[in-house]
Amino acid sequence: MVFLISNYLADLVAYSLNKEALILSKFIGSPQILQLIGHLVAAEDDGKCSVYNLGLEYAAGGSLDDLINQRKKLPEDELKGYLRMMLTGLSCIHSKGFVHCDFKPSNVLVFPSQHGKPDLKIADEDVYERTETKVEFCVETRKRDKNSDHTKGILQKCFQRDPKQRWSAEMLLQHPYLVEENEITEL
Repeated sequence: MVFLISNYLADLVAYSLNKEALILSKFIGSPQILQLIGHLVAAEDDGKCSVYNLGLEYAAGGSLDDLINQRKKLPEDELKGYLRMMLTGLSCIHSKGFVHCDFKPSNVLVFPSQHGKPDLKIADEDVYERTETKVEFCVETRKRDKNSDHTKGILQKCFQRDPKQRWSAEMLLQHPYLVEENEITEL
């Protein structure tokens, strides 16, 4: 991203971009989090204009929202893989003391991979906040009548309004529905 701005906004933009760079730097090497490549702040000699560069990975596949809209229906085994990737990313975010306050398909980016199915990475890091208090839960959902019972069960665990009843990302990763795909049966 490159921004050319006048001085009265410079401090605000500098703060916001530096905050995003600082947060992203805590997740370097995390495979399910958008990676920071670098950042640079430069001022003109006259002091009237600054240039802010924040280098981020390029998501050639767009967002998960784009993928859903293009394909309309995703096979359940593919959905399980995507769910596992997103929960792994959220678990990483939570383990570092942050929460994602705007988690939705348009904030999950799609990257080509060598194994054929895309890799997903969580983006929109400017909405992470350190918190010591419980976070209120607000979700925009799309009606999906054709989900399997397994999918419906795990979604019910995700979307509990009562924080005491809602499963964490780490707990969801241990749900039998997601674990069973990784089990190897001995012959």
